[in-house]
Amino acid sequence: MAITKNTQFNMSGIAHRANGTLSAADVDVDFGDTITKVLGFAPKYIRVVNVTDKVIHEWFEGMEVGDYIEELAAGDKTLETDDLLAVTADGFVITVAANPTMTDNDLTVWEAFG
Repeated sequence: MAITKNTQFNMSGIAHRANGTLSAADVDVDFGDTITKVLGFAPKYIRVVNVTDKVIHEWFEGMEVGDYIEELAAGDKTLETDDLLAVTADGFVITVAANPTMTDNDLTVWEAFG
């Protein structure tokens, strides 16, 4: 059996990474209780973790807008298509639905790699 190695080279020499926290203060109620983060680079991987409820949402480059993998505290993983985590077509904007991803008392963190 052959082992395939996939190596990526960034032409600019810069590896992009961004992270932060999400809170109720970030919620834009005018746009359906969503939180929007503009990255300034096209991500290849995004992870949103509700630390309080132990729920992880992951998006990988190549997935459809609004699709993501959800891992629950019990370890169950499912492919979700409900747009709770969406990455725009141009890849520079992350939109996270605040409800039910988080509540006022939840610690929710995110990270993006490009």
